[in-house]
Amino acid sequence: MCFYFGWRQCRCRTGDVGAGPSPAIERTTVAHDDRLIGIVETSRWGRPSASLILYAGHPPTAGTIRGLGHACVGRFWQGVALRLIERGEAPEVESLGAESGVFFASGGQQPIEALAEALMPYLTDAEAVTALVREADAVGFDFHDDCGP
Repeated sequence: MCFYFGWRQCRCRTGDVGAGPSPAIERTTVAHDDRLIGIVETSRWGRPSASLILYAGHPPTAGTIRGLGHACVGRFWQGVALRLIERGEAPEVESLGAESGVFFASGGQQPIEALAEALMPYLTDAEAVTALVREADAVGFDFHDDCGP
């Protein structure tokens, strides 16, 4: 498999990863930070799309999030993405989802990359995530992490 970190890219056909050759599908992995967010670019029959994958449990802000009464799980990060979209700080994407400790989103490459950029401060900056959570809690926003007020 091809994985590069930063903004570098590597294109791999599915045949390169043992799934059998398929000229209709290409995958590219791009990650902002190897511990935080990965972006997989997919082209199927000439139609480009991308998926964002965030392994939710251990960002630098995890302790801050727990201290605010929330669970640092995929559903919390789905709520963060929804709040950023509601506030106009991130673009709408085709789909958002979460399962256990993973948050994922899919859509066009530019909206997915913009969503990743919008999420990064909340993964790395305790003050930013504190301000977002307090503002959201104050207006009754539900992060759906089953832990909030």
